[in-house]
Amino acid sequence: MITVQITKHYKSIRVSRTKLTELIEGICRRFGMAAATVNVGIVDDREITKLNRRFLGHKGTTDC
Repeated sequence: MITVQITKHYKSIRVSRTKLTELIEGICRRFGMAAATVNVGIVDDREITKLNRRFLGHKGTTDC
C-alpha cells in the first residue's frame, strides 16, 4: 500500500492534493514500489528558509 501525506503551510498557491497524490503513486508504481509512505510538505520561501537554516545550517531558500 502506498500512503501519501501532504501538508501545506501557506494559502497563496492552490495545490490539487488529488493530482499530487496520483503523481506520487504513479512514480512509486513506475519504480516497482508496492509499499511506501511519502510525506510532502509544501511551504513558502519564509518557511523553507527556516527549515534550511535549522537542518542544513544554510542561509536562504533552496531550489527544490
